[in-house]
Amino acid sequence: MKYRVTFLITGLAPGGAETQLVRLALGLQSLGWGTNIISMLRPEHFLPDLDRQGIPVLSLNMQRGVPDPRALVTVTRLLRQYQPHVLICFLFHANLLGRLGGKIAKVPVIISSIRNENFGGSHRDWLLRITDGLGDITITNSHLVAESLIARKVVPASRLQVIPNGLSPLIYAPNPALYPQKRKELEVNAEQFLWLSIGRLEEQKDYFNLLQAFALVVKEHPLSQLRIVGHGVLLDPLQQQAIRLKIEEHCHFLGFRYDVPALLNAADGVVLSSAWEGLPNVIMEALATGKPVVATNVGGVPELIRDGEYGFLVPPNDPIALAQAMSRLMKLSDIERLNMGAAGRHYIEQNYTLDSSLKKWNALLHQLISNKIRFQ
Repeated sequence: MKYRVTFLITGLAPGGAETQLVRLALGLQSLGWGTNIISMLRPEHFLPDLDRQGIPVLSLNMQRGVPDPRALVTVTRLLRQYQPHVLICFLFHANLLGRLGGKIAKVPVIISSIRNENFGGSHRDWLLRITDGLGDITITNSHLVAESLIARKVVPASRLQVIPNGLSPLIYAPNPALYPQKRKELEVNAEQFLWLSIGRLEEQKDYFNLLQAFALVVKEHPLSQLRIVGHGVLLDPLQQQAIRLKIEEHCHFLGFRYDVPALLNAADGVVLSSAWEGLPNVIMEALATGKPVVATNVGGVPELIRDGEYGFLVPPNDPIALAQAMSRLMKLSDIERLNMGAAGRHYIEQNYTLDSSLKKWNALLHQLISNKIRFQ
C-alpha cells in the first residue's frame, strides 16, 4: 500500500526549517510515499525543485501577520480531499493549524515539528501545551532544544522525539578549485581572510552583534573581509550600522544566493552570531565543506561544534567574546584550520547525513501508522 503524507508549513521561504522540510518531502517521495505540501503563506522558494519531482504545492494564500479563520476551513477541506495517512507540521503557526485541521479532517497520524528553541515567548509555549493532545507526537531536531521544551512543559517527554537535521555530504564538500575562483568573483585576494555568514537578516541571527564584533576584528586584522548571505527586513539598518562602524569596505551583503556550497569553499572561516537557534543547517553545511566555525553557544549549536575541535563557541550577544574567538581562529596556521575543518567534516559524515535522518523519519512514520491501524 502506498502511504500518503502531507506537509504543512507556515511558508516556503529560504530558511533552515523550510530546507529540511523540502529535503524530507523529496526523500520520502523517493521511498515511495505519496507526498504533497501545503504552505500557509504564498510560496517564495523551492517550487522548481518540487515541481520537477512531481510534488504538488498548495497555498492557503494567507498574509504574514494577518490571522484568517478561513484558513482552518480551507486546510480541513484540503486534508479531506487528499486523505493523507500522516500530517507533518513545521513551525509554530502550522503546528497549531495542523493540529486543529488534522483532527477535524480525521487524519490518522498528526506530527508537530518544533525547529527552534525560541518561537515567540511564553504565550506560544502555552498554546502548544494546551493543544498537544490533538496530535500524536512532536519532533525536534536537537537534544538540547528537547530538554528546553520539556523543562518549559511545552511537550511531555513521552511525546517528544529528536530527529536531527541532515544534509548530503556530496553537495557540501571541499572543492579547492573553487577557492580562488569564487574569491575572485567576490573581489577578495589571497592575503585577505574571508569570513562568511549565512542566514536571514532577522532578529534571531543577531547580525548587529556580528558587525560590532567584526569592527573589532578589523582593527586587529585590517585585511579581514566579511560576506553576509541572506535577505530580510533588517538589511537597511544593518548596512547603516556597517557605515557607522566604518567597516563598509570590509563587509558586503550578498542577498539570497543559490551558490552557497561554492561560497563556503571560498571562505576561510564561517561565523554564526545567533541569539537563539535549533540545529542550524549553516553550521552543518560549513563543517561538511571542511570550514571551521565560530558560533554562539545557543540551541543545538554545541551538539555540532566541539569547542576547540571544529571551531569555537562563545556566549550570545557578546561582541567582544565573538571578536576574540574570530581573531583566535585567524591566528591559527593554514594547516591547523585545515585539520579543524577535516575533523568537522568527518563528524558530519558520521552523524548528520540526510540518509540517516530520512531513515529515522521513515521508520517513525511506519511505526505510528501501524500503531493506529492496530488500535482502531
